[in-house]
Amino acid sequence: MVEKWAGVVGPELAERARATRYEKGTLFVRVDHGAWMQELHFIEKDLVRKLRAACPDVDLVRIKFSAREME
Repeated sequence: MVEKWAGVVGPELAERARATRYEKGTLFVRVDHGAWMQELHFIEKDLVRKLRAACPDVDLVRIKFSAREME
């Protein structure tokens, strides 16, 4: 799931948000700015749908975004 993040969301979004881990149905994503975190909340359902399609064997329920400095 984490490895497929960039391919599913595309290069522009992958530059600003990075999947860091998957645990018990939740994908954790670090976002480089609070404004992007808010934007991603609006499209979370669509992202979950796309990620489920890309990883049908993974039971993704939600994405948890956190705004922190990117490494």
